[in-house]
Amino acid sequence: MRRRELPQITTGSADLHFAEQVVPHAADTTALALQIARMPGTDVTVQAECFQVAAESEHVRSTVSDWLRARGFDSLADHHSSVVLERERDAQAQAHALRSLAGHQLRSVVLAGAYAPHGGSADLVRVARDLAATAAVEADRLRALAQLVSLRASRP
Repeated sequence: MRRRELPQITTGSADLHFAEQVVPHAADTTALALQIARMPGTDVTVQAECFQVAAESEHVRSTVSDWLRARGFDSLADHHSSVVLERERDAQAQAHALRSLAGHQLRSVVLAGAYAPHGGSADLVRVARDLAATAAVEADRLRALAQLVSLRASRP
């Protein structure tokens, strides 16, 4: 009987800690962005931004999941989001959801920024730096869109 080799990283490593946090976070970001984009009456600009956020988050999730699987951490790599938005139809609900997504993006910046200086995996450090750069910009755009949606909703 052949023994399976143990994963090559320790459970206390910065790499594993980052990976096990970023996979569910990215899955939740993807789910939230797609749900906002599919809300009834969603503006085309909001949809485009949400689809962009979802695509980038899914890329992060799949890249880090592949990294985990390659090291024997399959169960950590297979996270699926349980985030569900209320099916409200008004613009204020959409604006609130956009602000929530912006906050989610800012938490990505914090997560990536805390990991990048201590990471040992060049691949994960690159993911973290890219994530920090893009998520900050996306958070600003999402907040601006939330404000625009709120303004449009308040007009008679």
